Amino acid sequence: MSAIRKVVLLGVVLGLLGVAGCDFDDLLGRDTPIPSTPNFRQLVPDAWSIEKVEEVDVDGDGEVEWLIIYRYDKSPRGFGGPLGGVIYDRQPNRSPENLAATEPYRPAILVAYQLLPAAGRRGYLGENLGGEETPWPRVEEYDTNGDGKNELVILGCSAANCPTSLAIFRWVDKERGYQNMIHAEGEDADVLWGDAGVQVEPSSDQGPIQRVIVRSRLYHPYWYFRSRLGRRIVYEWNASQTKLEKKSESIDFVFGRPQGAEDPHRPEDPDPPKYPVTYPEAAVLAYYEDWHVKDIVAVQENKDEAQVTVKVIVGGQLVQRTCDLTRKPNESVKDVIKWEVSRCE
Repeated sequence: MSAIRKVVLLGVVLGLLGVAGCDFDDLLGRDTPIPSTPNFRQLVPDAWSIEKVEEVDVDGDGEVEWLIIYRYDKSPRGFGGPLGGVIYDRQPNRSPENLAATEPYRPAILVAYQLLPAAGRRGYLGENLGGEETPWPRVEEYDTNGDGKNELVILGCSAANCPTSLAIFRWVDKERGYQNMIHAEGEDADVLWGDAGVQVEPSSDQGPIQRVIVRSRLYHPYWYFRSRLGRRIVYEWNASQTKLEKKSESIDFVFGRPQGAEDPHRPEDPDPPKYPVTYPEAAVLAYYEDWHVKDIVAVQENKDEAQVTVKVIVGGQLVQRTCDLTRKPNESVKDVIKWEVSRCE
């Protein structure tokens, strides 16, 4: 057993003595019941603020474990501080001299399995708890990858009712604890983050995860910001079904298509709609099929004409196209400026 694990176990056992109100002899053999729910405020560091306690059984042993969601590194701004998670697992002492005693009188220890943040792992579980009706982060246990075993799913949030992070953990064994199932390529993180939302498909009540869509806003160059565009990254399971990995990336309307461009372009349409919208780059993004535009390279506009250059998938190949746009004439004083695509080549 590593030195770190020994220190953790010793600290938890000593904390449990205070919780149970018994001395060391009581813990090791007298008929003193272990409390059904420990007082975790006596176990966690003083700097942690416990925000949520949930009973879980991800390891499938039929015994209750406790997931503690806590706030740390608290600050007056930034939602008060990030959220971390740790699972406390009450493991009965099954040594031969104690097997004669029956539960709940058999001696037990609490083992702490750190989820995030933790040594060797990168990221945290969320920032905001959300509203009373939806207490974030949302915690679920279900079979996410179709292997017949439940995993722990934690959807975090930076604003009420808008999931912005996803972490998934699977149980390995008592020595290694819980293993992260996220591989955010190039982002050095063990959690998926998207400030414009994280979408899991299908939902937990409809079976294993098929894909996760992460949307993140872009602020530079300016045309991404003003049209509320961003990156849409799709994650799917790897071949062994043990890690979610990035499969595709594109530019997207991160909060949905704008007014005037609600209906997406379908490949069978003989002529793509012109999609009159407020900004030239939004008109071009709507003009092409969903998720085919990989980058908006340049935007040039004057009073009545504009040009937008994009990198886009056409016929299965990544090509660069320049689209010409014209300003739609105002028909009344209440009309706003609208741009529509005249051609792309």
